[in-house]
Amino acid sequence: MGGAVARVPDEGTAFGNRRLAFCFNIVGVWDDPAADEQNRQWAKAFAVALEPYTTGGVYVNFTADANLVRAAYSEAKYNRLQALKRQYDPANLFRLNQNIAPRPSPRLRTLAPQRGRIRSSVGFLDSDGPV
Repeated sequence: MGGAVARVPDEGTAFGNRRLAFCFNIVGVWDDPAADEQNRQWAKAFAVALEPYTTGGVYVNFTADANLVRAAYSEAKYNRLQALKRQYDPANLFRLNQNIAPRPSPRLRTLAPQRGRIRSSVGFLDSDGPV
């Protein structure tokens, strides 16, 4: 990355980790349910092989794992995004993405996102080698 991307302050946008040299995305897409396990295994093995060279960060738009959405943001940034979501989408209408649920409200009900057959792993690589 670098250049103009790296000149934006980390807290300036939802996307952080701008100072790092590389960002990777492993995507496995298939349509035969019989191939689920085989495809999950190769994608996971590839991600595990790259782990020693990553910072452990996550680019939220590259992950299909709802559990990693929270890990993509600092506490302060996540709270700010949750507040924005509560202000502009309190009913969680736009939830079929890497969702940040609005802060809970007793008056509103949210629905869980749908899941499909796509697996993805993501990380950030440091140009100096393992981190």
